[in-house]
Amino acid sequence: MKIVVFGATPLALYLSETLSNEEHDIIVVDFDHEHLDEIASNYDIGVKLASRKNWKVFEELMANSPDVLLAMSDDDEANLVLCDICKSMGYPFVVAKVEKSTYMDQRTINYERMFRADYFVSPTLLSAIDIFEKIIDPSSLQLETFAHGSMQMRRLTIPDSWKHSDKSMEELSLPDSVCISLIKRGSDIIFPHGSDKLAVADEVVVVGSADKILQEVPLFFKLPEKRVESVMIIGASAVAMQLATLLEAANIHMRIVDTNIKQCNRKANELATADVNHHDALDFEFLLMEKVYLEDAFVAVTVSDECNILTAGLAKKAGCKNVITLSQANYVKSGIEGFCDIEEISPFQAITKRVIAIIKKCSSISVTQIYGEQAQIVEIKVSKKSKTIGVPLKELSELFPKEFLILAIESGGYLQKLLSSSTFVLHACKLLKGLFCHLGLQQHSSY
Repeated sequence: MKIVVFGATPLALYLSETLSNEEHDIIVVDFDHEHLDEIASNYDIGVKLASRKNWKVFEELMANSPDVLLAMSDDDEANLVLCDICKSMGYPFVVAKVEKSTYMDQRTINYERMFRADYFVSPTLLSAIDIFEKIIDPSSLQLETFAHGSMQMRRLTIPDSWKHSDKSMEELSLPDSVCISLIKRGSDIIFPHGSDKLAVADEVVVVGSADKILQEVPLFFKLPEKRVESVMIIGASAVAMQLATLLEAANIHMRIVDTNIKQCNRKANELATADVNHHDALDFEFLLMEKVYLEDAFVAVTVSDECNILTAGLAKKAGCKNVITLSQANYVKSGIEGFCDIEEISPFQAITKRVIAIIKKCSSISVTQIYGEQAQIVEIKVSKKSKTIGVPLKELSELFPKEFLILAIESGGYLQKLLSSSTFVLHACKLLKGLFCHLGLQQHSSY
């Protein structure tokens, strides 16, 4: 693919290099000629100098028939405006990096639609979700998050305590906004229907709103697991705040520690359930006094990689078993002896993984494999040219084979329950979450 990347930031460069290594044709556009000269000298990547007062360079690049524009600068507003401009020029697919949580919350204003971006990606939110998945539910066989964190898929095993093997799926009183979308029994993959029954030792894929998956599904299935009760977060950074939102939704208590007293006061007012402490987490005696070894997880997410890895090391020494650190660079701890059992999350890798998934599908936002390639959960943005627009779900389901299951639709930042809503119709720009058999997805992608 021919890809134009706006921004010569370290993250944009990491993304560009990764895409170039996958044989994509990359051109990086930036306002800083020194950064571009350095890229041209050290990487097999094309560069183009732009002017802050004139965006004509993007019109000139249309002569190369680019497939994708990735607006990856550190300026959210510049990225948004560029997406709108490039859509007007005829760029077929545009993606904007945004950091401000206001733009990601589309319940009141759909900023994606306003600026005609095909998709937003947020390193902060993606990193918080990755960390959250490391904290929560280590007993699950698989846990994936969709729709900016509002929807989750969990793969689990039906325990020996299951007492409803005699009941059909339609007789089970599942939590609201939750559905069982797949059953694995031995070597057989079953796309469930109302008459199917669950048996002990079945592996099931459960999909639903994040709060229901985290809080009610374990209770419903009586899963033998240790609930995460408390997490200590070092640093009141943007990632910490996104993570705190996810933890609050899961009713997990958290303690946030930061050296900036103003930040502490501000975050204490913003977070209703968190304890916010003003202290230096590099003080080992403080960690011992706070009994960090009793925490279910210890997360270091300051803006300093060095501080994160040092604090994580101290937490390990203090006896905390589940330690996670944020690393802006790649694998800061990789060459440090004794740090191999510390989980490391990289925003660079998180956003690169998401962008690659978008580029590979273009119409798909993310694809999650289940049981190798036997099934997939696909998050799709409905295009304005889709044949499905205006078709009631009852009629739409007749167009697809029985191995297709439409799980949910996100519209205006809200998830909509669909399994009982056969009259619901699709509209352009809505996000469709579906479970598909692998071969069927390829055969019906034209819809």
